[in-house]
This record gives sequence, C-alpha cells and structure tokens, in this order.
Amino acid sequence: MAPKYFFEVESEGWTRIRNWLNSQSPFVLFLDYDGTIVPIRKTPDAAVLSSKVRGLLCHLAEQPHIFPGLVTGRTLEDIKRMVPLKDIFYIANHGFQIVDSRTNWIHPDAKRLIPTFAKIASMLKNNLRAFHGVTVENKRLTLSIHYRNLLGPFIPRVKNVIAGIVRSYNGLFRMTSGKKVVEVRPNVPWDKGRAVVKILEMFNFKEKPLVVYIGDDRTDEDAFTCLLRSKAITIRVGQNHRSKAKCYVKSTSEVQRLLESMVSHLRAGQRENK
Repeated sequence: MAPKYFFEVESEGWTRIRNWLNSQSPFVLFLDYDGTIVPIRKTPDAAVLSSKVRGLLCHLAEQPHIFPGLVTGRTLEDIKRMVPLKDIFYIANHGFQIVDSRTNWIHPDAKRLIPTFAKIASMLKNNLRAFHGVTVENKRLTLSIHYRNLLGPFIPRVKNVIAGIVRSYNGLFRMTSGKKVVEVRPNVPWDKGRAVVKILEMFNFKEKPLVVYIGDDRTDEDAFTCLLRSKAITIRVGQNHRSKAKCYVKSTSEVQRLLESMVSHLRAGQRENK
C-alpha cells in the first residue's frame, strides 16, 4: 500500500502522536539527517542544521519520556560535529555504530575491516582521480563515493570503476546506492533497520514505546521494512508510491512542522499543569 500523507491520516499521523505525548509513555524518535532535518546540499559540510531545528531537538531531548536520535550514513564524529546535543542517541555509519549515554557499540565485522577500508579508499582515490566532481569519503566502517558534482555521462564509468574494485575483494563488501552517492559496506546482514531494532532492545523499556522513524533515502527503507509489521509510525520525506513507509511528508520543512507541533503541544501541556 502506498504511503499516505501524514497530516491527513488520523490513525498514523499527528493525532496519534499528540495522544501519545499526553500519556507520558516512552516515545522514541528516529531521524535521518541529510534530506530529512536538513535539505540535501552539494557537499556534506554545507548541510548545516538550522538553529530552529536544533532548538526543537534540544527541547524534545529534555523531556524524560522522549528519546530522540539521529540515524545517518555519516560517521559518528561527523554527525556529532553537525549536531552536538546532549541526551540524544546516534546511529552512525548506516547502523554499524550505535552510541548513547551508556554505550558505544561497533559492529564487530565492520571493525575488523577498518584496515581494508583504508586500502580500498586509497585505490578508489587513485582510480577516480580523473573524474572531477567525485569525492571518496573513508568513514572507517563504510565508504561513501559522492558524485553529486559529476557530469551525468561519466556516472556509469565511475560506478563501473567502484564495482570492479569491490568485486576484487571476493564478496567481503557490497555496494548500495543513495542520492548521488555509492556506499561500500561490509557484506553482512546489517542496516539501519537492524540497528533500530538493536537500540530499542538496548533501551529495555518497561512499557512499549511509540516509535516514529522519519527518513528520505533508500537506506531508510530498511528501517521502514523492519518496522512495517509493528505499530511504529514510519514517515518518508518525499512521496514515493513504492516506499515501505506508512506515511509521507512533502519536504524537510514539513518535518520541521511536525517537530514544532510536538514542542508546542508539550509546552501547552506544561503550562496547563502549572
């Protein structure tokens, strides 16, 4: 079934979130970064979080029953630099690293491959040097090859170069695609979806939380799929009839609108209780 527009769906939309906020029961909010709470930019460093959204996340993180976190393909160091907030958790490197106030977990298979990733990154940089507009990012546990600034006719050639190098490692790695990026990851059954399940187990809530996951990219589909049969609210940024998300919003601006609605509702409730 195609995702429905979030702001028009009572059972999976704002009404359900508002009612849950009133209950004071645990609420876990998973947010992708690029394309979800910040617009996609030409370079990763240009995707800077607005002070408005930063403030909204701060307020949510201060609530004892709300657990916001970021789920991203960026490295832990990078996402913490972009969003240096207390009391949030981070799922970095497409789920291969999970960090909260108590835990810093790294997938053991990815950890073992750190030296090999460095070798592949060096090979890719040498072999792709002639293609202006391509950036190879060694994220230690994964690799990202960005080609947003590459001319269209060269894209197939770049992907062929990457595939040739990856294949030479006899199945140790796999390639996935995102928005103008090729990802190289350990060839193990792990992704954002499995990381979401793991951190929910790590939280070990006494009562079942409401889970909300918002993302925009192909890698977020793994999380949508993992949460499909649960009561989680899954929201894709941008309409896509093939998405496994239950709902969609039209843009990062509408993600901000949702966060603003949550904070406004919480503040109104706090004023009433004074």
